[in-house]
Amino acid sequence: MNIYTDCHVHTELSYCAEQGLTPQFYVEKLKSLSEPGAVCITNHGMALYFPGEIAWKWEFITDSAVFDKWLDSGNKKLSEHIREVRGIACPKLFVGIEVEMMNDGRLTFDPCFRDDLDIIIGSVHFLPVSAPCEDTRRRWLEHTLKLINSGIDILGHPFRWIRAQMPVREEDVRTVVLEAQLAGVALELNSHYLIDTDISMLRLAAELSAKIAIASDSHKKEDFGDYSYHKKVIKQSGVNFKNLALYKFSKRISSVKGRVY
Repeated sequence: MNIYTDCHVHTELSYCAEQGLTPQFYVEKLKSLSEPGAVCITNHGMALYFPGEIAWKWEFITDSAVFDKWLDSGNKKLSEHIREVRGIACPKLFVGIEVEMMNDGRLTFDPCFRDDLDIIIGSVHFLPVSAPCEDTRRRWLEHTLKLINSGIDILGHPFRWIRAQMPVREEDVRTVVLEAQLAGVALELNSHYLIDTDISMLRLAAELSAKIAIASDSHKKEDFGDYSYHKKVIKQSGVNFKNLALYKFSKRISSVKGRVY
């Protein structure tokens, strides 16, 4: 079981990633692989569109006017980022984005960039809750199903947020996997945090022929290339790696250098 394609990594542009983690780092790592591989840089939309002190307050989730306020400066930063990655002479280096969904159903990036980005990952990093309860589960599930149908390519770490709040029910895993399968959205097997729902998610994905995206979610240099967790979970699930419907990505528009603002 060899894994050479990673659909979710970060650079130092993301506030939670270490300094020195650059696009060129991934280029050098790709050169060192024994077989052809590919990697997609998917920095956080919140880091591209908001200053750190705004991003970490998460107010943009419940008040999308915050996003509108920073739209122009965010577009400029995203445009420059796309041009930087596209300008690197490496055909296996791709550029995407990891975004959240706001209260009005919009994602935290300007949709005019949709065709300029090879991968759009939608993730749940924050939902406003006071104390975990059944209403928390209901709101998370509604939010996640809407996120799946928002035009994303991959549902990032599908059960991480809710698992940090409470145990995840098998029926919720099945609901999310089935919705992703129907929408053609890949479910991410992510090793940044380790959660117990990954095994049941893999088994259901194999049963329903839902797509699986392999991701290190690298925030440190040492994260990239370590797929030991993925291999362990796949083995424990009893699913044959060759039978998984793995997500395969390509450049949406290979000649695009990024919009200019």
